[in-house]
Amino acid sequence: MINDLFSFIGDPNRAITTAEVNQNRSLSHYLNSIMIYSSQIRAARGLLNWSRDDLAAAAGLGLSTVQRMENGEGLARGHAANVWALQAALEAAGVVLLPADETGGPGVRLKDRPA
Repeated sequence: MINDLFSFIGDPNRAITTAEVNQNRSLSHYLNSIMIYSSQIRAARGLLNWSRDDLAAAAGLGLSTVQRMENGEGLARGHAANVWALQAALEAAGVVLLPADETGGPGVRLKDRPA
């Protein structure tokens, strides 16, 4: 998914054509799939019983980068590649990121039930 998204929007100087948007579902689908909230990061770490160091190592990021992304309110802020790496690490560990919708705010859950 990350590679597909990056190839879809990879060159920030290139306009995205209507055909590309239609071919790739919708742009909002991709944007919603890469949005992660600071509160989701904190909650996901809690579900996994991971420290910030654990998450940084799993995502291949520095500890200070994870701290900055986690400490804010609202959407996690950082370079897109870092946000994607962090999200991919959480998802690979079994976290499912739940988007906000008309029934409630964003959330997290585990893909499988804990043993």
